[in-house]
Amino acid sequence: MAMEKTEKTGKRASQLVADYLASRYHTLRIIKESPHGTISLVEDTMADQSHGRPIFVKKSLQAMGLPYKELQDIGCEVFPKVFYTAELPPAGTTIVIEEFIAGEPLSNRLEQKHYLTPQEATRLILTLCSGLTLLHQHGILHRDIKPSNIMEPPGASSSGLYRLIDFDAARTVKEGHEEDTRLLGTKGYAPPEQYGSAQTDARSDLYALGVTVRELLGPDYHGPLRPILAKCTEQDPARRYQSAAKLARAVRHAKLFYYGRRTLILTGIAFCSLAAILLWHRFRYPEQPLPGHDELQNFSHEVKKAVKNEEQSLKNSVEQAKKQLDPPAQLPASSAPAKDSTATAPQASPTSQAAPTATRSATTGEEAPETAPNRVRVRLYCNGDRLNAWMDQWDTPIRNGGATQIVPAAVWQSGSLSAYSITARITNESDEIFASPILTVSDGSNQETTTAGAIVPGATAELTIPLSSFPTRDSGTHLTVTTTGMGPQVISTPTFALDFRAK
Repeated sequence: MAMEKTEKTGKRASQLVADYLASRYHTLRIIKESPHGTISLVEDTMADQSHGRPIFVKKSLQAMGLPYKELQDIGCEVFPKVFYTAELPPAGTTIVIEEFIAGEPLSNRLEQKHYLTPQEATRLILTLCSGLTLLHQHGILHRDIKPSNIMEPPGASSSGLYRLIDFDAARTVKEGHEEDTRLLGTKGYAPPEQYGSAQTDARSDLYALGVTVRELLGPDYHGPLRPILAKCTEQDPARRYQSAAKLARAVRHAKLFYYGRRTLILTGIAFCSLAAILLWHRFRYPEQPLPGHDELQNFSHEVKKAVKNEEQSLKNSVEQAKKQLDPPAQLPASSAPAKDSTATAPQASPTSQAAPTATRSATTGEEAPETAPNRVRVRLYCNGDRLNAWMDQWDTPIRNGGATQIVPAAVWQSGSLSAYSITARITNESDEIFASPILTVSDGSNQETTTAGAIVPGATAELTIPLSSFPTRDSGTHLTVTTTGMGPQVISTPTFALDFRAK
């Protein structure tokens, strides 16, 4: 009897979820349909339509136990942002609403034989290693890395911000299991152990990444990445790189060796050229003295200048590679999918961080304990760029922090910050309901406020405030972002300072 009642309750809950999603999201087109599920492009009919309806990807997958909830918590820009996910046990279905990523899959470049340059391939490996390091730290395997699952947004070939999509074959690592129970992945890219010969782990994703990059470089590539990719694709997992971080380190060292060798070659060429000039001058004009000290000194100066420029190029390349392999917690997460696939958001400048201090309870005002298990976590974004990611490493709530946003001169001269918005992603990590969450943005003269319904334990709500009512000022625009609510919880970031300045 109890089992029958539970089943009826589950069916009713599933129907409520289905009805809600059907009423809110209008299907624009079907992207993919198979026995495993349906993937659609949808628009949010309940969103603010002043700038057009936002577009999302909706997935209805015939599988359960997929790690979309964990992906939602990770918030890494290498992966699509997950806005909503739910499992419907009676039907064995997982529903996902996630970010729509504009751009083209790298499989298009394969079809056109428009292969990656070594520089693009290096950026691709370092970017995906950053994301995979974070993914593997959370015990998640992608298990289907291939060119069609890597998106190249506009500008990615130079910025390196490629996006890894399609986690429908992903799973969490199961300690102690000798082999996988679900045989998913794509033949040709998946390693041998993924077909049941052994348990998959982080090295399985590195195998697929190696095959993918090797294909994308084309058949004629024989550069310094070749032995690295060969090690990635060893049949025996013990002979591969043992982590994404170690693979990235090998790629960085390959760049260092390549550019260092090029510097030595250029230096040798320069001095050989000098010797050739002197010999030519001796045989061509035997009666004339060799070039004087000043001429040789000028030539030597040009050689040193060329070598110095090459060394600086090497240094810049290595520094850029290191930045792409910063701790994944510092990677920004987008706050909303693009409303227009051709639009690009202004980029944020590095965050300026103040020393952390303890915060106070949302309702009592009492100072929080050293750690706050009854916490409400607030993640702040400006146009999709994470503002307070550095605070994630602190268990102690922080009440002071700030960032500086550099605005292009053309936008600044428009007189307002209408191109920008602030989003607070509020997660209730406590066991109590967090009532009346409020987001407030103020510059001292103007103030904008928005609210949301109560957030149940474990749930997340997003509040967004456009900054169109805040004017740009010659001395810079200073905003205070405040998050409040009703409940016994401690808010992780109750206030945050954000300064806008012209480029």
